[in-house]
Amino acid sequence: MAMGLYTAFLDVAMAIGSPALGWVGGRVGLRAVFMVSALIVACTAGVAVQLLRKRNDRVAA
Repeated sequence: MAMGLYTAFLDVAMAIGSPALGWVGGRVGLRAVFMVSALIVACTAGVAVQLLRKRNDRVAA
């Protein structure tokens, strides 16, 4: 189940992310692609930290 969800989300991210970043690169430039990617990674890291804290709180309780 987990592997299927991972694959599904990866496919959706590739289908949406690649054209979106291509559009950003075409409109603003290549530097903007890296900035947008860094912003997405930072947001994802924030979500991961929150999920890990939530899991650790459950384990400790």
